[in-house]
Amino acid sequence: MKFFTNFFLEHFIRDKRFCRFILVGILNTIIGYSIYAVFIWLNFHYVWAALFSTVIGTVFNFMTTGRLVFKNSQNHLFLKFVLVYALIYVLNITVIKVVTSFYGNQYFGGAVALFIAVPITFLLNKNFVFKGKV
Repeated sequence: MKFFTNFFLEHFIRDKRFCRFILVGILNTIIGYSIYAVFIWLNFHYVWAALFSTVIGTVFNFMTTGRLVFKNSQNHLFLKFVLVYALIYVLNITVIKVVTSFYGNQYFGGAVALFIAVPITFLLNKNFVFKGKV
């Protein structure tokens, strides 16, 4: 947990993009997690709920993250962005499965997955998708 705390503090202070990423991420997370929670409420399996929320959220996230965080709206980067989110999807369902096996709560599993996925998503977007931009 100390790694995540140090990571957030270091990047929040040094990198204005990370601050924007967190702020934009709050909006993106509300939308993505709400979609996930609705599908869980509709009795979808967590794998499908995570998939649908990831797919729907990816398009919205690309627009907000690209434009507001990295000051880049080049649509040709969408494929790289999708690859990042595909990786994050696999990470999310893995974390949800592990947490759910211990606590039996898919909502809690989804929330825990967010705290792990956020710094990884930022680093992948910064260094792979939007590298060299602003």
